[in-house]
Amino acid sequence: MTTAIGIAGYVGYCAATLPDIDKVVKNTRAPKIYILAADGTELASYGAQYGRPVKLKQLPDYVAQAVIATEDRRFYSHFGVDPRSVLRAVSVNVIKGRKAQVAST
Repeated sequence: MTTAIGIAGYVGYCAATLPDIDKVVKNTRAPKIYILAADGTELASYGAQYGRPVKLKQLPDYVAQAVIATEDRRFYSHFGVDPRSVLRAVSVNVIKGRKAQVAST
């Protein structure tokens, strides 16, 4: 019984001290992203900059691997365009009659 009261008290404390969800969502900011050419010249930039730029070579290998894993799990098994994903996206879009999915490259 004491454990249940302790857990209930802790959950109540957590609920009472949570920030207002509207304020949390409102303070979200988009990161600055640069699109660079192979020679290093800037092609485009998006978002606001809040810190210093970081080069990919400065990041641990697992960061690039994590991005690849979330974007295209078969990245290393195709030639730059994933035919299976393209066919899947086209099929879904035709069936739904609208742009419902896209394919990753």
